Amino acid sequence: MPAEEQRRFSSLSPEDLWETENKYDVAIEQCFGQNRFLLKSQMHALVILNWKRQSEDLQSDIVNLGERKDLLSAFMKSAELYFLPHNLCNISDTSPESYAARLSRCRVIEITGKIDFDKAAALCISYIEQC
Repeated sequence: MPAEEQRRFSSLSPEDLWETENKYDVAIEQCFGQNRFLLKSQMHALVILNWKRQSEDLQSDIVNLGERKDLLSAFMKSAELYFLPHNLCNISDTSPESYAARLSRCRVIEITGKIDFDKAAALCISYIEQC
């Protein structure tokens, strides 16, 4: 993050910082080397971070998005970002039901409770090792 943005974010109150959404793409090749990014791959798991600033201890659960449609908005974006058909045409059905059906093929993990990046990372590694 550029120094100017670091200064700007450092001056925000915790409440204002919590409401700020600022994303950066990771320079994968610079950080991890060549040929580390696949444009096409099977998705085995999705982790949804649904934590709160002031909450109970971090927990994780495997969820069914068919039953937890409230979580779909955390993932739903333009469909071509996630699902490229073999013939590279656009997917016409981007409904919540279509997302839930496609995501039923992989493990969906909801992480709730207070923010704890170290514990969340350990939980993700544990789930990956189980796949």
